Amino acid sequence: MHACMHINTCIQCMKYVHAGMLACNVHLLPPVKLSHMHPQVLYLHGNQVWHLSEVLKLQQLPQLRKLTLHGNHIAEQKNYKLWVLAHLPNLRSLDFSTVTNLDRDKVDTWFKGYQKAQAAKC
Repeated sequence: MHACMHINTCIQCMKYVHAGMLACNVHLLPPVKLSHMHPQVLYLHGNQVWHLSEVLKLQQLPQLRKLTLHGNHIAEQKNYKLWVLAHLPNLRSLDFSTVTNLDRDKVDTWFKGYQKAQAAKC
């Protein structure tokens, strides 16, 4: 495991993420400025990420296919998996579990309801 203690160091470590696991011990994901690297695998489990909105930063990585976030506080939130898959539709694996067609169907159904609920709040 490659461990880094600060966000700035974490950004530098991310280039090695394809070769191993990354434990940054961060609360917020750094802004993604690695799209030129086209990472397909990102291991971010076991950190301190609290807000699902942090996942939106990963939308700038369209080549991302495998992601781990378990062990973060966000993984304990209601509809965590559905929310992540709805916002990162290119993922094929989340937390070492394959994303199935049934998962995609559930995401589509859930996200339509989620969008309606968000629109009703406005």
